[in-house]
Amino acid sequence: KKKCVMLLNGKTGNMVDTAYLTAALAESCQYVTQAGLATVLKAALVSATCGSQRAMFIYDAFEEILETALSKQAESLLVQLTENADKTILLSCYVDGDREKLLTALQELVMGSLAAMNKLGARLEVKDLDDAISLTISI
Repeated sequence: KKKCVMLLNGKTGNMVDTAYLTAALAESCQYVTQAGLATVLKAALVSATCGSQRAMFIYDAFEEILETALSKQAESLLVQLTENADKTILLSCYVDGDREKLLTALQELVMGSLAAMNKLGARLEVKDLDDAISLTISI
């Protein structure tokens, strides 16, 4: 539902209110939590708006990440949506569970469908951290 609102909002001036983006991500987090994946979203965007193509890429990529985490039976997911001083938006996802399966799946996701969707030159990075696998999108 929130994605539709975000799409409609973006039709005017090709800009999306970042509150709509945050709400859409929060709604998706709520659904995957109900499906059994403990998910927490922390959002700290400074700008009131962002380009609609950026917002849609972030949202669609996030949906792909959620599907991958669910399919690999991840145990938990921490999501941070932040913004740098240069207005770069960072979507950082920290996934816990079977780290080997998650690392492989997220690397394949970055090289596959996310790379194909990435028409805006977003930077995609997967890391194996001490306590989780991270996937960060910088756009």
